[in-house]
Amino acid sequence: SNSFDQPIIRIGNLSLGGTGKTPMTIFTAEYLSDRHNVYILSRGYGGKSRGIQEVRITSLVDEVGDEPLMMKNRLPKVHVFVSNDRVAGIRHINTLDPDRKIILLDDSLQHRSLAGGLQVLLTDINRIFCDDCLLPAGRLRDLKSRASQVDIIVVSKLKSLTEDTTRADKAILRYSQAHVCHTSLSSMGIKDYLTDEEAFLNPKVLVVSAIANPYTFYQMLQEKTIIEKKYEYRDHYQYTEADFNEWLIYCQENGITQILTTEKDAVKMKDFKDKLDKAKVEILVLPIQTKMAENETIDFFQKIETYIKTYEIN
Repeated sequence: SNSFDQPIIRIGNLSLGGTGKTPMTIFTAEYLSDRHNVYILSRGYGGKSRGIQEVRITSLVDEVGDEPLMMKNRLPKVHVFVSNDRVAGIRHINTLDPDRKIILLDDSLQHRSLAGGLQVLLTDINRIFCDDCLLPAGRLRDLKSRASQVDIIVVSKLKSLTEDTTRADKAILRYSQAHVCHTSLSSMGIKDYLTDEEAFLNPKVLVVSAIANPYTFYQMLQEKTIIEKKYEYRDHYQYTEADFNEWLIYCQENGITQILTTEKDAVKMKDFKDKLDKAKVEILVLPIQTKMAENETIDFFQKIETYIKTYEIN
């Protein structure tokens, strides 16, 4: 394993996707980028690029992956890089920018070649790691004992920040003495993805998603409209022209003029703008953000700032 004499924050989980790592990375980067020079380093899952590549607003999703491009769209002033090798990625960033910086690693707790860093573990309250099993019996891709090595555990996807988490918190104590905090996901309003303008939902919509766990997404939508039809694909799936044709035919046959999707999925749909315009169908997105109670937010970032200051002292 390799370690670096600089502040590195590692955000990840013990299970397969769907715990809210990317919204948590954005939440953390938004706060820190107002005070520090921040870089995000992602694996770029689903992209075809090899080696190390900087993500730009104009990057192609099939080269850098959907999540890194989504993060760059949300955080245009933050440097976002993708690399399968996190150690090589950190070294590359340090070569490009030798100044003091903070590097956020999206999904890196299983990257054994990297040691150290402040480690943040997310676990979905609906399926906390304590109650789960290793693949293939469950959804865990790492041992539960790994939780004893992290610094902060975030219990994610609460229905609201007032939800009772006593059982989850007690269960976590059996495996870790890390600081525990809690988050929920909330919508940021409906937007037309291609124009970035506020949009209003029709009574019925078609929904498309290719995310690990769309349950929370569906819950948010059901409060706002009727889901006429769902098209679900595996996580990071790259949509094809045949997929688009299938959706548009369904829309035309059923009088639907809006396709609703996630921010992560929408970045894969820009190339089909002409088809959408011709069919008079809108692509709408429901951006989501991580919410944390004010007192817990203060504690969370105090721990991060305390960690960062140890490098400033050195």
